[in-house]
Amino acid sequence: MSSNQRIGFGKKVRWEWLLLALRLRAKGEPFDSARDELVQLIAETNPGKAAIAKILSNLRQVVFEPVASCEAFAEQGSGLFRQHGASAAFPVLWGLSITSYSFFAQTGETIGRLLRLNADFTAAEMVRRLAERAGDRAFVSRVARYNLSSMLDWQLLSYDERTKRYRRGRVTPLADPEMISWLTEGVLLASGKSAMPQSQVFGSNLLFPFEIKPTPLAHLAVANPRLHVVRQSLTEELIALDDNAGAHRTGRAS
Repeated sequence: MSSNQRIGFGKKVRWEWLLLALRLRAKGEPFDSARDELVQLIAETNPGKAAIAKILSNLRQVVFEPVASCEAFAEQGSGLFRQHGASAAFPVLWGLSITSYSFFAQTGETIGRLLRLNADFTAAEMVRRLAERAGDRAFVSRVARYNLSSMLDWQLLSYDERTKRYRRGRVTPLADPEMISWLTEGVLLASGKSAMPQSQVFGSNLLFPFEIKPTPLAHLAVANPRLHVVRQSLTEELIALDDNAGAHRTGRAS
């Protein structure tokens, strides 16, 4: 299943811009109504018209106008923010970002893998890993660095000017089954998977910014109506997206 046809951020996207966009979206404002307030905030640090246009496009696609296959997912994310407020802002914006842009998700997954292997990494190491998958090194170098600088602004990473290396930044603990189940759906959508075993979901490198409380798959399915549990064998269960339920039940889960 492919849920992402968009590529990645065209500019560095600051946390404060995304947070304002999410707040406006949660109040029910469409992008056209939110645009002027967003422009005013962006222009404080990025006054150029071209830069503002690129950033607005990213905010629109992440927060206001998700890809068709992620509309229900995005709507629930907005509801989680309305329900829980500031504590839900980062999980919701991370989930919306990885499902809106396939290359942002690939960048996040690559960073998570690098941090799993070592305490720190360089931008060149990240670009090399991504280029092995994407092939176009010039494109990867440009767009991945926008993604990387955005994550740095979100405090997910710290940067050592002396060594030119990045390290893990803030880690957000998650224990609420509804939020965990929502992010589980996000991992499936961003990964292009219709189902995963619990170990792969909770061990996904896409979730590197979180410390997630182990949660039974049955609880995730109860908390999210778009998920269900499929028994793969006597000893293994999968968490699956409902829209491909037929394939899972015949043993063809991807």
